[in-house]
Amino acid sequence: MFLKKLFKTNIKIHKVFTTQENIEFINEHCKKIDFPIYTASNELMKKIVGHKIHQGMMALIDKPNYIEFEEIVGNVVVLNGFTFSKKSAIIIGSEGNGVEKDILNLSDTILKIDIDEEVTSLNASIAAAIILYAMKEVQ
Repeated sequence: MFLKKLFKTNIKIHKVFTTQENIEFINEHCKKIDFPIYTASNELMKKIVGHKIHQGMMALIDKPNYIEFEEIVGNVVVLNGFTFSKKSAIIIGSEGNGVEKDILNLSDTILKIDIDEEVTSLNASIAAAIILYAMKEVQ
């Protein structure tokens, strides 16, 4: 559940709109509750929002802190020639914003895919396919 992960981050939550049934979930999983929580029945939530809310919760949060690739400091390695360990995980950022700064700070290695200078960027799914293809050699 996305909100379970959200509650474990340092992203500022301004308010949550949910059903009464989810209050216990919020109390269990949220590091710090310093925001108002508004509740309503599922029927009223549907009338207010105009549709059924997936997972019964909405949160208003600050925009995550993204970083430009050129600003990244740390262990940046070019994919060509990189050796994956058998227990590797990859995180692919969105095409518009990339990966959030807090996530990058948790990464052991940041891979860079060398592309032709005439190509300005790669679609996220293409980047994932290139990395997964490179990882298949580890099996």
